[in-house]
Amino acid sequence: LKCGFVRWLCLLSACLPVMFGHGPHEHTKQPFVVGASVVAIKYKDGVVVGADMLGSYGNSARYPNMDKMKVVGEHTILAASGELSDFQYFQDLLTTLDTEDWINEDNVRLESKEIASYVGRVCYNRRTKVDPLWGQFVTCGFQDGKPFLGYSDLYGTCFEEKYIGTGMGAHMSLPMMRSAWKEDLTKEEAIALIKQCLTILFYRDCNSCCTVQIGVVDASGCTIGKPETIEHNWNYKAYSETRNDDSASW
Repeated sequence: LKCGFVRWLCLLSACLPVMFGHGPHEHTKQPFVVGASVVAIKYKDGVVVGADMLGSYGNSARYPNMDKMKVVGEHTILAASGELSDFQYFQDLLTTLDTEDWINEDNVRLESKEIASYVGRVCYNRRTKVDPLWGQFVTCGFQDGKPFLGYSDLYGTCFEEKYIGTGMGAHMSLPMMRSAWKEDLTKEEAIALIKQCLTILFYRDCNSCCTVQIGVVDASGCTIGKPETIEHNWNYKAYSETRNDDSASW
């Protein structure tokens, strides 16, 4: 009788989660609400980063005003594309670290390279658990009198570069930034170039929108601009014509 009762309890404990809609714990197998590309470039006195503000649920333009940048510490901006809830998770982690730095009152704060290293190690740790953070993260900063630009992704890949593009920006924006970059690139030239990249991405990437934010990091600190609408025009002849020959645009 006792064995039968124990067997009944085991069966009940296995069935109850299914009966009430609570299945077994699962890792995220694919991103749901995602952000499109982030593009960033160094200039002679700092870093400029840009991203649109659309959060897409599949192919649905579900959330039109999603922030994809966060100021961390005094001279760092973290920007992200991919699963936006994972970026929000990173925001919580970094806010906790920055708060602990402030509470210690020892005049020591995490700097850009340390934040980039931390982001990369968290990504790699989650990858080893087969529960990755589905995103690409761009760390823009200013440290030791020099601009810093770093990249991390869900695989734990980390590197520094003069210009970085994520998502479709890795295919469409990198050639433009590679051609335009120079050692004495000015802030105004960098901002104009980032806006040009975001305009091209808006035309070509269905998960992008025309509302963008531009962030700047330099020796004076971090600035994330207010949302702005980039200029665009859909009245080009190639966009309005329907063609059946090989001369059609994308």
